[in-house]
Amino acid sequence: ISVGSTLDIAPGTISTFTNRSGMLDIVAPGENIVSTGNTGGNAAISGTSQATPHISGTICLMLEANPELDAEKIVETLLATGIEVVDETSGFSFPRLDCLGAVEMVRVPPVTNLACTLNTNRNLLITWDAPPGIDSLEVSVLYEGSARESASLDAAASQYIIDGVEPGSYEFI
Repeated sequence: ISVGSTLDIAPGTISTFTNRSGMLDIVAPGENIVSTGNTGGNAAISGTSQATPHISGTICLMLEANPELDAEKIVETLLATGIEVVDETSGFSFPRLDCLGAVEMVRVPPVTNLACTLNTNRNLLITWDAPPGIDSLEVSVLYEGSARESASLDAAASQYIIDGVEPGSYEFI
């Protein structure tokens, strides 16, 4: 992905020093970015080397929100959620990074109506309503903070049973 720079205090303004060709994919803040100076303290630094970490950081947040993303989906989302910036010099328009928009687009919604019932035969019944648009669910159960069991379930699954439940603290993730 090819990253250009915008002025941080005027995000619709493309930096004078940045690439403006049709090969540019996306722009992000890269001018007058306050960072650690090379002699100590802070310094305002400009360049695409300041813009690119905004993209990298956004990708990290996207992967935290949805670890199943592949490179193609990441780039597609970055470009689709970007806010259009028109460069008056070249006439080209480029998407400007929208970190929050990208992360929200890929976030997997949580299950709803989560409930746990302890049966008399020492079984723990966990039920939920799965979010729409998912293919599967990864279920992990912790007992007293340690992994007890895990399973990959079909998206249509709405319950999970744990046999032989001992007294203590359980977490369902």
